[in-house]
Amino acid sequence: MSSMANHGRESAGTREERNGVDSDDIEHTMGALCLSDHQQQRQHEERPPPASVDIDRQDPDENDWDINTEQRRIEDQWKARLESIDDAYARLLTVKRTVWKSEHTQRVYDLRYRDRDNPALHAHKESTTVDGYRSNFTDHLQTLMPDGARALPRGARVLDLGAAPGGTSKFFCEDCDCDVLGVTIETDRKGFKMLYSHRNLFVLFDDLAQEIDEQFDRFCARLEGFRPDVFRRRGEVKFKVVHCGAVLQSAMVKHLLHIDDDDPQFDDLARERQRMAYRTRMTLMKRQLQLALLYLEEGGHLIWIFRPGHKEIVVLAHLLPLFTSFAIFRTNFLIKSQIKIALFGFRPSQPRTRQQDVTPSDGEYSVPADFPFPVRSRREAHRWLKSMRCDVDGYPEDFDTDKTRDLAERVYRCILQPHVTPLFAEQCRFLEWIEEEATKGSGDEERLYQLALLLIACPKKETYMNPS
Repeated sequence: MSSMANHGRESAGTREERNGVDSDDIEHTMGALCLSDHQQQRQHEERPPPASVDIDRQDPDENDWDINTEQRRIEDQWKARLESIDDAYARLLTVKRTVWKSEHTQRVYDLRYRDRDNPALHAHKESTTVDGYRSNFTDHLQTLMPDGARALPRGARVLDLGAAPGGTSKFFCEDCDCDVLGVTIETDRKGFKMLYSHRNLFVLFDDLAQEIDEQFDRFCARLEGFRPDVFRRRGEVKFKVVHCGAVLQSAMVKHLLHIDDDDPQFDDLARERQRMAYRTRMTLMKRQLQLALLYLEEGGHLIWIFRPGHKEIVVLAHLLPLFTSFAIFRTNFLIKSQIKIALFGFRPSQPRTRQQDVTPSDGEYSVPADFPFPVRSRREAHRWLKSMRCDVDGYPEDFDTDKTRDLAERVYRCILQPHVTPLFAEQCRFLEWIEEEATKGSGDEERLYQLALLLIACPKKETYMNPS
């Protein structure tokens, strides 16, 4: 374990990890990778999947290795339903099928791993990775900056969940002048390095994916006792912003759990690991949102990265009524259909007669007052989240009912569709541009490698939206 950088007001027990895994695979996760002690025993040294593995030859959104058969059926039904009601989504599916069948695009995707073991490239790549995450916020959440409509007061407290590699923390520290509590996992447990330090950033190393309630309660107690001189005010720990940015991706799960498709015993060996990976993914989502509901101050904001799948929209339906407005924007990784939603103006309880506290600014949209949401208060939402099972067997009962299917479709049609349609169109154009450039650059490995880097750090929009 390396010596840790000082964060100004940082206590002796707080550490910032400077050693650990390479940052090359950060495109697989928007934050810390949180795995249980049991899972650590199954991990092997990180390395890229072999070229023969199908995971690198497919649409990245379809690489859900840890998804179970029943969930796949439900999600496929949802995808077919979206395709029938949303022309933009239908076109995106068509474009993705075409693009990811192209041998030129496949070659670009494979080249992401070139030079990953060259230490001379790490310093530059680390800095661009952090700045890439930061730019996603400076581009889309200017409303939180000093001149924005929802400017955060100086010294506002921010909880950054899945903080590594540090781009989000950098935005809140430098662009918003906030005090940030970043939560990430130790690098010796396969977490990513925290590449950023600042006098207003305080890093708590812990595992967010606590499956047992008692373990989660202990995590909450540790969070509440962490740097009380900074984060406890008037006797309580509350945050103006909670960023739920830790996401477990299938490619990294398969990689870290050392699953080999060519192993003749794969089917037998994979079953329990598949269930374990699914459980970790669901637990990570559940615990982050629980923390947001527990520690977000009234009037605060929640930022959540998610993919608009069936279960995610059902979860979102239990969060929306607690906020006055929202904004939706893309992540910088346009090969995937992940989006970020910023929920503004937290209200622990929804009044019977809804009054808008703040007129939504440009890019914001009001949460409809007359929509039949399933909850009306923080207590009800937290109770529902706490009851949500994270095991494979609980998925059908929690998400595959007439009620949840109807709820997901209504939320999508009435609230999300007008705002995600432009994002689908942008993703289509980016994928088409990548395929066009890959075809033109066929045989030029250096050009293809430069395109591969753009799968991680997206170019300026005018490059692919209005190419010369």
